Amino acid sequence: MKKIVILIHGYLTDFNDFGNLPKSLIKLYDYVVLISLPGHGRYHNLKQFKVQDTIQCVEEELEYYSKQGYVDLIGYSLGGALVRYLCVKYKIIRKAVLVSPATYYFSPLFAFAKMKYVLGAKTKEERKAHYQEIKMNNHISYRIVRRHTIKRFKIDNGIVFCKLVKRINKIKGFNPSATLIIWGKLDELVPQASIQFCYHNCINANKEIVMIDGVGHVMLRSSKEKLIIDKIIKFLDR
Repeated sequence: MKKIVILIHGYLTDFNDFGNLPKSLIKLYDYVVLISLPGHGRYHNLKQFKVQDTIQCVEEELEYYSKQGYVDLIGYSLGGALVRYLCVKYKIIRKAVLVSPATYYFSPLFAFAKMKYVLGAKTKEERKAHYQEIKMNNHISYRIVRRHTIKRFKIDNGIVFCKLVKRINKIKGFNPSATLIIWGKLDELVPQASIQFCYHNCINANKEIVMIDGVGHVMLRSSKEKLIIDKIIKFLDR
C-alpha cells in the first residue's frame, strides 16, 4: 500500500500557504498531493468558488487516493476546516494536521497579543528580539494580504466562504487515528476558540494542540517555519 498525504490550502490563496512543508514530506510519502480548490490555484477565478463544488473537490480527491493506499491530511486555514469535515464523513483517515483551522474567523484581540508578546519579555534584549520578529512576520503577512486578499476578495466569494464554514461546523466530531492542531498565538484571523472547537470535537484521545509563540496566521512562511515543519514531520513520522 502506498503512503499518501493530501494538503488543502486556505481561502483566496494556493498551495504556497505551505511554504517548504511539501518538500519536507517527500521523504515520508510516496505521493504528496497539493489540491487546488475551485476558483483558486494558478489561474484564480473566484467566480468558480462554490460551496458544493469545493466539498465535491476534496471528497473526490480523497476517494481517489484512498483506493491507492493510506491517506494522511494536512489543512491550512479553510483547508484545516475542510480536513475536519473529511475526517467526519470518512473513517479512512490515518493522521490529520490542522494548521490554524478556520472554523471560526477573525481574531480582534491579536493586536493586544502582539503587545503582550513584546512587553512581556524579561529583558531589553528579549523585547527587542520579539519586536524584530513581529516586524519581519508582519512584513510577510501584509505582502500576502496585498498580493492575495485585497486583489481577490469580493463580497460574493466572502459569502461563499462563510456558508462553507457554516456547513462544515454543523458536523460534529471527527476521528482520525491521530490529530495535531497547530496555531500561532499572534494569529490575526483565527481565534483560539477555533482551535478549542476542533480539539473538543475530535473524539479520539490521540490528539494534541501546539501553540507557537511569536507567529500569526501565515506561520509556515514565518521566521519559525522550520520549527513548525519539524513538529509536523515528527508527528507524521511516529
